[in-house]
Amino acid sequence: MKKLFLIKRKGFNYYTDYTELYLHKAFENKGYYLVKDESKCLFDVIVDISEEKYMAVLSSYFNTLSEDDAREFAEFLSCDFKSEVIVIPCPENYQFKGIAYKFMFSDVYNAFDEDVYVYDKAPEFVRESYSTYCKSGDLYSEEYINYGGEFKGIEISVSFDAEDVEIEGAFLTYTPRKEIERRQISFKKKNDRFVCTLSDFCIEKGINKYSAVLRGRKLLDEKRKHGFAIHFIPSSGAERIAPKVCVKEL
Repeated sequence: MKKLFLIKRKGFNYYTDYTELYLHKAFENKGYYLVKDESKCLFDVIVDISEEKYMAVLSSYFNTLSEDDAREFAEFLSCDFKSEVIVIPCPENYQFKGIAYKFMFSDVYNAFDEDVYVYDKAPEFVRESYSTYCKSGDLYSEEYINYGGEFKGIEISVSFDAEDVEIEGAFLTYTPRKEIERRQISFKKKNDRFVCTLSDFCIEKGINKYSAVLRGRKLLDEKRKHGFAIHFIPSSGAERIAPKVCVKEL
């Protein structure tokens, strides 16, 4: 019989960082560990987090548990989430009520044993945030985190869906220490692209996306130390334009 675990929302236990940690602690009792690399995943757990009183937790693993084992695991969850846990039969056509978050587990690998940083791999620039709109005359920004290793120079190229665009007021921000640093940059027009080459901009390591050691404010701080943001003001006859930004290692 398919089983659905319901965990009462309490305090901050429905914040995804806490949910991830508490699930890991509960599954450790059964010899399973959180992983973030899909190639190492044995099974996944889906948590439906909504405005409802309870979070709904589904997994193929639960369907292998006997009634006694399910009750035991509910006690593990209750202890780690510090809240009430109920086990009920899962409706055949369960409808998600909020956002479904997936957490992956393994009986061999453990995301909490992964190194926090990456040194010896190629850099991997991932855009994590950007301005909602790109309007002529307004500042546009994109933030990138490096999930790979060291780099010693980058090339930034920007193209637009309009032909009459120019770029001005461009700068880079990054946080090598505690304070944000700002560096003016300039773009040169090359055919249909604007290109900026920064041969002396380097970061010695990146964040390991497969590690679960960092979380919350500490994770955000470390991401900013190992990433950067690109800012520029486009001008065009069109009021709203669509930029395409590409960042690569030199």
